[in-house]
Amino acid sequence: MVAKGIKRKSEPTEAEVTADKCKSLATAITDSATLPSDVVAILTDLLPHSLGQPKDKRHRFQEQAVHATDRVIQGIEESLKKKIEDAKNELHEAKHRAAPCEAAVTEAEEKLRTAKETFARETKALAQTALAFRAARNAVQDALKAQESGDEEFKVAAQKKSELQAIIDDSITPLQAGAVEDLEVCKEQCKALVATLKELDGTFDEAMLMVLESSFAKVPTARSMFDTMAIGQLDKYMAEKIQPLDATLQSGEVGKQQRAADVQAAQKSLEVATGTQMLGSQAFETAWNTRNSNESTLKEARKAGRDLTAQTKESGKAVYAAEADYDVFLDCARKPFEELKERLAPEPVPEPVVEPAALDMETTSATNEVTEDAKFDAGVAMPEAIAA
Repeated sequence: MVAKGIKRKSEPTEAEVTADKCKSLATAITDSATLPSDVVAILTDLLPHSLGQPKDKRHRFQEQAVHATDRVIQGIEESLKKKIEDAKNELHEAKHRAAPCEAAVTEAEEKLRTAKETFARETKALAQTALAFRAARNAVQDALKAQESGDEEFKVAAQKKSELQAIIDDSITPLQAGAVEDLEVCKEQCKALVATLKELDGTFDEAMLMVLESSFAKVPTARSMFDTMAIGQLDKYMAEKIQPLDATLQSGEVGKQQRAADVQAAQKSLEVATGTQMLGSQAFETAWNTRNSNESTLKEARKAGRDLTAQTKESGKAVYAAEADYDVFLDCARKPFEELKERLAPEPVPEPVVEPAALDMETTSATNEVTEDAKFDAGVAMPEAIAA
């Protein structure tokens, strides 16, 4: 029994259900297709009056409207299928490009590994050539120093011999031969020679120098045996001074040539080391540039791989979304449309024949029900309540 004030829920009628389905179908169509607002309004108003009618009750214009709606749905289905196909094609293309991209990354990594090994090898080689160049340069400097030091002794000996020979040629020989005829000039030259001999060597005896000065001042025919002996001693002395210098010069010439050859060989080695270092520098620079280039190539290949992976994921999501949209459209549009399209009018329900006795029982039951309902009416006093 239902209390007063509580409304009984009534089941929706078939017409209401059909109207809701038509409305939902119109919403699904408009959500899945880009249609002008006036077309949406027409479609929303048209569906209940065409597709909402049973198949066996539609007239020609309603059938045409149903066929038009079917064509719209087919167009949407084709568009959704094409969207799925395009998304699958993009996914397939992305997967197809994945293998070459991975191969490119592997190849770039291998090239970079080789380039790094080459760079490390060329770096060590350049360091070795730099050491060799430095050693060759030091060898040249050492050879030049040795040449300068060795040639200095040769030069000193040559200079000393030249000075001694000049004394002999310019002073001793002319005075010994009596070539200076002017007595005063001869005396002056004798004094100068004696002074030179004093500076040349401090071993000369003063008496010997006085004798030489007196002997050279005489003409050769006026010289005594003692004078001749003194001059001979001077010649012997000068010869003894020159002899070791000649020996030094003779042996020094060989050393000078050897030292010059050593310098030339060191310079040749330096030229070779310089050329080797230049080649090593070029190889190092090439290895450096190759390594940097391969690093950039690998970086770009990895970036392309990441971009391709992201594209593959996005394409997969697009395929999933397109298929989901298609499935939703089938469930929310195509399936309801087919149900409404093929829906027939329900068979009429025959009215039941009511017997008189049954009619009296129904009337009594209805009266009792009204009486029971009235008991719950707060504003009306029942007879039993009054009697009490």
